Amino acid sequence: MQKKFTRLIAVVVLAFGLAACETDVQVQKLPELTFTHLGSLKLNVSSLDVVSQYKPPLKRPNVEHLFPAKPADVLKRWARDRLNPAGRSGTAKFTVHAASVIEEKLKMDSSFTGTFTKQQSERYTARVEATLEIRDQAGQRHGYATASAVRSRTIREDATLNAREKMWYELTEELMKEFDKEMIKNIKRHLVDWVM
Repeated sequence: MQKKFTRLIAVVVLAFGLAACETDVQVQKLPELTFTHLGSLKLNVSSLDVVSQYKPPLKRPNVEHLFPAKPADVLKRWARDRLNPAGRSGTAKFTVHAASVIEEKLKMDSSFTGTFTKQQSERYTARVEATLEIRDQAGQRHGYATASAVRSRTIREDATLNAREKMWYELTEELMKEFDKEMIKNIKRHLVDWVM
């Protein structure tokens, strides 16, 4: 009886000891990526249709589904924030073709020196592509502009989940800056007759 009681006390003490070792992980709240601060481009159409043809594989090496700001969602948000249908007829159709992020494991130095250095362990390459088409009421296409952007970043092997998510967020932000610049330039070049 004494042995059972002693074991019970030992288990309780051990459980409390392990519970005391736990640390609360602070979940970071990253801001939503929006584009209204850039202003909107008035298009001589009456409506805007935003669609995505991209289907994420939901498995590695693709990791875009793990991102706090998923590239496909951010692209659709870009279209709604940046494109303003201000005309009387016709449709602007914004189609997402690509919104992927590929994770690549990097070769790490396994030498004696390498074991004492914090190394870059993964590279993330993000790629987006979308097309803006102008169609009349009958659905006939009158013009289009396409843009794409690619950005890569690496991360250290000791990165926390919060640090990794913050890097993913910043990667998406950089990617969208490049996409915005390219798409606005191409709209003004190829769809000039529909810009008001």
